[in-house]
Amino acid sequence: MTAAERKKRREGPVKPRDRRNPTGAFEVLPEGLVRSIQAHFHGGTIYVPVDDRIKAMRDDRIMDMVDAGVHFETIADNLGITSTTVYTVVKRETAE
Repeated sequence: MTAAERKKRREGPVKPRDRRNPTGAFEVLPEGLVRSIQAHFHGGTIYVPVDDRIKAMRDDRIMDMVDAGVHFETIADNLGITSTTVYTVVKRETAE
């Protein structure tokens, strides 16, 4: 997929995240929803998968940065992901 095709597929910015600073449930979810979750899950970490559209935008951004010559570690730091994830995306996108 070319950079132009990736840009066309995009619908918005990719929000970087910081894995070292997890977001609290009450910061992003309505209180009623948090209470409902607490009724079924008694503390701990719940993994919420990323929407496929958001993941596609992230992958497009990764490929644009790779095309621009940005190092994998820098891409990972900028997007709040691991360099292994960057490598995996590049490998999958270049195989298509």
